[in-house]
Amino acid sequence: MGTAFHRHIPERFLRQIWKHQLFDRTSLQTVDGRAVEIESPGRLNPDSGPDFLDARIGIGGVRYSGNIELHRSAGEWNEHGHQRSPLYNGVILHVVLHTPPERLIQRTKSRRGVPVLVLERHLRSSYHHLWKAMIERERAERKHTLPCASRTVSGDAGRMRDWLSRLALERTELKIRRFDERLKELAAEERFRIAEPRSRYDDPPFGLNPEELPPPVPVFTQRDFGKLVLWEQILYEGILQALGFSKNQDSMLRLSRTLTVSTLRRSLAGRGEDEIIPLAEALLFHASGLLSEPMTGFDTASREQVRLYRNLAREIHPVYLGETLHRTEWKFFRLRPENFPTVRIAAAAHIFIRAARLELFREIVRDLKNASLSAPAVYKAVRSLFIVSADGYWSSHYRFGDRSAGKIRQLIGPSRADDIIVNTIVPVSLLYARIFRDTALRRRVLDVLECAPPASPNAILTIMEDHFRRYGVPLEGALLQQGAIQLYKQFCTVEKCGECRIGNGGG
Repeated sequence: MGTAFHRHIPERFLRQIWKHQLFDRTSLQTVDGRAVEIESPGRLNPDSGPDFLDARIGIGGVRYSGNIELHRSAGEWNEHGHQRSPLYNGVILHVVLHTPPERLIQRTKSRRGVPVLVLERHLRSSYHHLWKAMIERERAERKHTLPCASRTVSGDAGRMRDWLSRLALERTELKIRRFDERLKELAAEERFRIAEPRSRYDDPPFGLNPEELPPPVPVFTQRDFGKLVLWEQILYEGILQALGFSKNQDSMLRLSRTLTVSTLRRSLAGRGEDEIIPLAEALLFHASGLLSEPMTGFDTASREQVRLYRNLAREIHPVYLGETLHRTEWKFFRLRPENFPTVRIAAAAHIFIRAARLELFREIVRDLKNASLSAPAVYKAVRSLFIVSADGYWSSHYRFGDRSAGKIRQLIGPSRADDIIVNTIVPVSLLYARIFRDTALRRRVLDVLECAPPASPNAILTIMEDHFRRYGVPLEGALLQQGAIQLYKQFCTVEKCGECRIGNGGG
């Protein structure tokens, strides 16, 4: 095939070749003559950055773990600006389709050289046959179905709903345990912070009773968990993680642990009502690293807003000296604008201010324990705490530099507020009820969970909703959806059909 053909090959063609290893792996070498052994090709990256993540490759007898970048030609590394982006610092192998006209030394932003592997000479089939195979594989992946999808439909719909409800509680229990681990970490930090300093080098005094030695794992009491600041922090972390959507959850969680509730509150102490929102936004954007983005091509409003945030952050910097994330850690690729991290960070500032004024966790528990309100009324009251209207700059921009086509009305709407309730408020409240042995609160939280409406469809829910519709079991609420997700992850993906009440006939 000629060079003209190479220019028109889509990169998804190369991704299929690499993903399914459609080439002879026995005599692979980099362009500088080092042997290449592929232990694992890695996993496909659906976001911006390298094409495959967490690969394991032997190069010249040395095993490397890292990322893979694919291109039609070697020159595209620099053409695409990868030598300037820290996202590509972890690339261990640059895989290209055809031989470069001359040896190129390609480097990451950290100035490390990247080995190049040429695939063309190792392909097992002609381009025509590989192209046909790629199309067939893509069709098969798009038609992904459950292992039991082709079986005869049978089973009792009521029993299936009961089992999905039980699986939903199992999924909620996993969330409770994660918050419990974090709560204990925070309680241990709090205890250590107020403890008397201990000797580092002296041996225990002779005759000390071993029972008096501190346990290797801290033992906590209700008193350790009685501080409101601990619950505020895990609530804040959970809310920011939920705001991160699927692609920015880890970055939002890091942000919440870098710029904590206590630090935010201390930084904003003594500020007036008109100052507090822009200051909170400035601090969060400063800690996120997004204020470091070059303002080339920005509209006037964006330049003014970034300058305002930078000035406010500089003013308050002596109070906040924490680390900052790098702007490349945030994902915008293949996200709807309303889910951009910039929108979510601006929304987080509003939620924090509400938390500071209302003592948000205490307000939520108070609503949950209000016997005069029905469960649907409690759900509505809690949901209202997390709906944030857009105003000012964020009523016309989804990110710095890009003016929206129309007016933005909400930074957090009802569907994202529902997600916060299901994934954060419910498990944190259940954890609180468990620690303080409040069975009435536990029952009320579970009643409220049953009021949660269904979430917006995602890839897993689309598969499961199509499947359960065959049984006459629509996933009409968040509870059944959570159960279906748990079923998919714990049974379907690992083909435990014999242990599944659906896969073995619904019995």
